[in-house]
Amino acid sequence: MAEQDARGALAVARQEGHESGERSGKSTAILAFLAARGVSVSAEARARIEVCKEPATLDRWSRRAATAASVEEVLAEPSDPG
Repeated sequence: MAEQDARGALAVARQEGHESGERSGKSTAILAFLAARGVSVSAEARARIEVCKEPATLDRWSRRAATAASVEEVLAEPSDPG
C-alpha cells in the first residue's frame, strides 16, 4: 500500500513539474517576443507575466505579444479594447 501511495505521489509531482515547466516556458516566450520586437516591459509587467499560472491567460498573452505595440496591450483583460 505504501509503495502504491508513493507511486501516486510521484505521478502527481511529475505532472505538477511538467505544468510548472510549461508555464515557465510560455512566460519566457512572451518576454522574448516582446524583447525581439523592441517592446518595453516594466518590472511590474515582467513580474505579472512570470507569476501567472493560468495556461489560457499565458496563451492569450503569447498571441498578443506577436503583434502588440505595448505590454499594456498584451496584459489587457479580455473585455478591454485592444
